[in-house]
Amino acid sequence: MESFVGIDLHKRVSQLAALRESQPASQLRFANHRATVEKVLKKLPAKSKIALEATGSWWWFVDLAQNSGHEVIMSHPKQTKAIASARLKSDKVDALMLAKLLKSDLLPTVWIPPAKQRYIRELLTHRARLVRQRTAVINEVHALYAKRNIDPGMTFHRMRPPVLKVEELTWLRTADCR
Repeated sequence: MESFVGIDLHKRVSQLAALRESQPASQLRFANHRATVEKVLKKLPAKSKIALEATGSWWWFVDLAQNSGHEVIMSHPKQTKAIASARLKSDKVDALMLAKLLKSDLLPTVWIPPAKQRYIRELLTHRARLVRQRTAVINEVHALYAKRNIDPGMTFHRMRPPVLKVEELTWLRTADCR
């Protein structure tokens, strides 16, 4: 007997809707604590198909569900909303719609990268963010020097920036105010 599950995943709690043959849809709201989620996943029939919307914090859930032996299908949030627009929006409705779209094979899906690739992507994204922050700081220091007509030269590119003493910057600031 196939089981189709839709989960509306949030930060602290999630809503689950399960569709099983010849049974009415069942709903369950549960806290996103690891032990609670593991219990919920164990109660599902073996090899259930679980539909989940791609959100910012889905990794941990996908890993738990896959380790529990379930098949996880990630839905494309914008395309899913276009298909399943409802007047009444709630977690229960969203979870049930995910399960129904999965069961009828109408769920627009996205690829779930393996854990190793997700980890590498996270590191690269973090590095890119740090580089942008470093560039922003360098630009701010350049602007600070430019306001005081100081030429830092090319030292910002590969070496440490020239450091002026606080007294020099204070003198410049008071000189500019006169």
